[in-house]
Amino acid sequence: MKAPLLLALSLFAQSTAPWAEQLAFWSRAELQSLRQRLASIEEELRTLPEPSMAHTSSRRGFQSSRVGDGEPLWVELTWPGETLVDAVALIPVPVVRDDGRGTSFGFPLRHRIEVTDAAGRTQTASESADDLPNPDGYPVLQRFTPVKAVSIRVTATKPWQRNELCVFALSELMVFSGKRNVALQATGSASNSRQQPLAWSVENLTDHITPLGLPVAPGTPAVKGFHSSLASTGTAPKQVTVLLPRIAELDEITLVPMPRREMPSWISYGFPHRFRLEVSAREDFSQPTIIADFQTTSFTTPAKNLASFPLRKQPVRAIRLTTFSLWERSGDFLLALSEIMAFAGGENVALHAQVIASDQLDDPAYSPAALTDGSSNEGPLLPLPDWLAQLQQRQSLQREHTDLTAKLAALRARSQDQVVNGSIAAGGLLVAGLLWGLVHQHRVRRRDAERLRERLARDLHDEIGSNLGSIALISAYASQDDATPESMRADLVEVQTIARESADSMRDMVRLISPRGRRESEEWSAVVHGLARRLLRGVKMDIQLDASSPSLEIRRELYLFIKEVLHNVASHARASHVSLHVQQSQGRMTVQISDDGLGFDPSNQSSGHGLSNLRERATTLHADLVIQSQPGQGTRITLTLPT
Repeated sequence: MKAPLLLALSLFAQSTAPWAEQLAFWSRAELQSLRQRLASIEEELRTLPEPSMAHTSSRRGFQSSRVGDGEPLWVELTWPGETLVDAVALIPVPVVRDDGRGTSFGFPLRHRIEVTDAAGRTQTASESADDLPNPDGYPVLQRFTPVKAVSIRVTATKPWQRNELCVFALSELMVFSGKRNVALQATGSASNSRQQPLAWSVENLTDHITPLGLPVAPGTPAVKGFHSSLASTGTAPKQVTVLLPRIAELDEITLVPMPRREMPSWISYGFPHRFRLEVSAREDFSQPTIIADFQTTSFTTPAKNLASFPLRKQPVRAIRLTTFSLWERSGDFLLALSEIMAFAGGENVALHAQVIASDQLDDPAYSPAALTDGSSNEGPLLPLPDWLAQLQQRQSLQREHTDLTAKLAALRARSQDQVVNGSIAAGGLLVAGLLWGLVHQHRVRRRDAERLRERLARDLHDEIGSNLGSIALISAYASQDDATPESMRADLVEVQTIARESADSMRDMVRLISPRGRRESEEWSAVVHGLARRLLRGVKMDIQLDASSPSLEIRRELYLFIKEVLHNVASHARASHVSLHVQQSQGRMTVQISDDGLGFDPSNQSSGHGLSNLRERATTLHADLVIQSQPGQGTRITLTLPT
């Protein structure tokens, strides 16, 4: 009824008073809304990383030969064995135009990502149905359900075109398994390739050289990194050793350079020209294994890029970097690095590890311990997929900010000419319609609030009420005459545990409703991470949440669903690793929780594991629920729902 009434009001106003479309009240409301959204965007942008958008190396990336329309253009990465993958990042080749704005050279308007497993089965992981806007140098990160792959192919189904010729170009192709870029261990190929050493080559797809800069969050670390003492000759030996807290099977060692703002972007301050990287499974560094040897040839300066060296599950206790040719600064020579990272299963096991240096600069701004503090000299280091996702979010917000700024300027210009004048009847009718709309909107909100209040009351009654009943019962047992001090202490511990769980649940529910001044997405992420940490103490976790937050109603139900699943894992699975991934794409949200625990037979109704509760939650969310499990092979639970 509301829409027809407002339409009638509009038609009446148009026929009697054209000025009604420009009422100052509406303009002021819209202006205020635009200003608030712009302020919100600007606040969020301050928390997101910024790409450097500068070519820092002679290696530009991959570029195909220029072909006619209809000729295939693709690139492919192949691994020696099956690798679990869950995301692909396409890093464009940026070009800065005369107007100072960027664009991406050779980035396809449409593309398809295909994954092939060891059995030769190929499936499409992602495919664009419509033309994509030019990413303007920003990364395009696409996540999908984890799948085993021996190869991944990216095809330009609608290539970038100039002068009737098509070309496909990328600065880098990253493929992720959790937090780890497994593309470093792959071999690249292409339908065709322009070979122009060093600028253009298929090999450049996986060299970690991009124009985006280091994967850092905004912030200024207290200590910049490690800086050796100054030497009078470039051949003076310098050595740094990282002693891991335990032996770990490493997949990758990464050296993080130390760029300086006062220097050109293609210079890595203090990064050695020639060096050797070795590892040992022994604390005393006996029986070392050489990982990278640049004693006789110079290493290409990484500039503002990571220098990564892949390993294949190599048992390592100690890492050693030895220099043979130092970086020169105005007649003296030095070694400087921001960080040394060592990854095992996507985790940086070198974080806060002991560092031993042959010498160091006497300056509090530098310290050997800074090599394992998790920060570069430009800010805290981020996992690559998280950093890329945040860069994507920055681009989206910047585009929205540009559009809203233009809209705000147009609205301001229009509002300056507004004159509230005209027919009393038309004005009265519009005011009456407005009041009716406000009353109707208030009723709808009140009804929705009442429904939500009832659901929350039910949740609190089910969990908090049950816990309070348990506390009362335990207290009654403890107060009996025959209770021993030992039993009373045990009862007290149980009461404390139940009370703490009740307080945690109450706090989570309040935080879901009221984000405490933080963005809803931040609060949602904090609640889920906190819940996982409480329920899965001592279990290795991989949690990846989409940047956006679902609606309040969906948040409530998802929280209870995730809590039920994690509680089942903690109670029954005996898992050592749990992954929780929440993704949103094309109006759908996917929640996938996997563990490497005992598993069970989902068809066995007596298996328990709270399956009926999960199905009820899925029904409430109008979601599809898939439970995959076998005894001894872990469990995967996937929930897919419309957003």
